Amino acid sequence: MQYKQQIRIMPNVKFGAVSENGYIFLERRGCSTTLHCGLPDKFYLEQSIHQVHIHVKGMPDIGEQFHGEHAMPEALARINEKFGTEYMLAGATHGYCFTKPTYEYEKNDIFLSPVRYETGSGTIRHVPTNYCLVAFDNEEFSKPILDMDGATVPYRGAIEKALKVGFHPCDTQKGDDYCKRRLAWLAGRFLLEQATDPVVVAVLANDIETSVRL
Repeated sequence: MQYKQQIRIMPNVKFGAVSENGYIFLERRGCSTTLHCGLPDKFYLEQSIHQVHIHVKGMPDIGEQFHGEHAMPEALARINEKFGTEYMLAGATHGYCFTKPTYEYEKNDIFLSPVRYETGSGTIRHVPTNYCLVAFDNEEFSKPILDMDGATVPYRGAIEKALKVGFHPCDTQKGDDYCKRRLAWLAGRFLLEQATDPVVVAVLANDIETSVRL
């Protein structure tokens, strides 16, 4: 697999992602009926066509709204003010949840993930080692094979957790291909949450497979 771009992001990621160079990829808040990543750690961004709505931990639940062409930098300035940071705004928005884009402004969302899906082999693989984390017996999502390589043991907990809590009938009814990609996304999220050191991730399109450049 030839990645167009890999970067390192800081540990303990729950919402959004911050690169080791201080660029913050604000994460677009989405809708999901499935429990997956828990509550926002510090902040999250909710963007519509007309405004940016930023929610910061410790602020009233209604959050703050920023309107107009300067909404994003103004929201970022509020985050820096609140947390005493010097984050810079990345030129991409981190997708909140694996799903098919509904609105035009969602289509260019990216995912920063240590896990990806591979169509050719029908497997879920680790970044950047390319270890096979999950294969599927007879290509069926309901028959995952988790012991393809002994080197993947450190990642198994995230896979098992994703399989246990990450799927609802509204997901499974969308078919095996959708569920495999969702599993790759969710396992990657759990790995990021448990990381204690910077993590190498691939910059992926919203199919959790196609390598893109920021």
